[in-house]
Amino acid sequence: MDPWTGNHRFQLVPNQPARLPSGQSMDAGWADYNGDGRVDLLVANGYDRGEANVLYRSNPDGTFTAVSASEAGALVSDRATTLLCTWVDYDMDGIPDVATLAGSQVRLYHNDGSGRFSRVPIPDFSANNGRWGLAWVDYDNNGFLDLMVACGDAMGFPGFLGQKSHLYRNNGNGNHWLKVRLTGTTSNRDGIGAKVRVKATISEYLIPAEATSSAAFYRATAE
Repeated sequence: MDPWTGNHRFQLVPNQPARLPSGQSMDAGWADYNGDGRVDLLVANGYDRGEANVLYRSNPDGTFTAVSASEAGALVSDRATTLLCTWVDYDMDGIPDVATLAGSQVRLYHNDGSGRFSRVPIPDFSANNGRWGLAWVDYDNNGFLDLMVACGDAMGFPGFLGQKSHLYRNNGNGNHWLKVRLTGTTSNRDGIGAKVRVKATISEYLIPAEATSSAAFYRATAE
């Protein structure tokens, strides 16, 4: 931190394997996908040519290791023109899953708890239209995050002008949930960057609060 202005400064960390020497990366997201207490990095690849996403596991020494397809499954073996990626616990099992925007498709990947992801087939997410954004929020207050997909003409592509966005309700399941509304006092008002830890009979996973909402939602199941 600059002692004169109080501003934080960032320095590029050298020799990190999380750098991509080639590829078309449009988005990235952080989450503790394997429950070891360290946040890991998912890089969305492809844009206008089919490429596989890359998942980097955070090591205790501060370095990163690219996770193989044999370990992480379809999340890093599927090739697509991926524009966006979001971490989300859509099924409320306390384990971070992933949603990606791949071309005109929204792809949902389930984390089985061992760090392996399988694609969840959801036909309604595959409509052929211009899709440009994803956002998760519990709009009906049932404890399960719902999906908003922004559609329309963002780059002048023919046929996409005037298309409507889509809101998908998460019908949920029998898992339990906990909602926490954060209000900063000495920090930022919305509590962005805060960490909420809940002790339960399951492994502990961490999804950092993001700037997409003033409310952060943390979920866990209990036996």
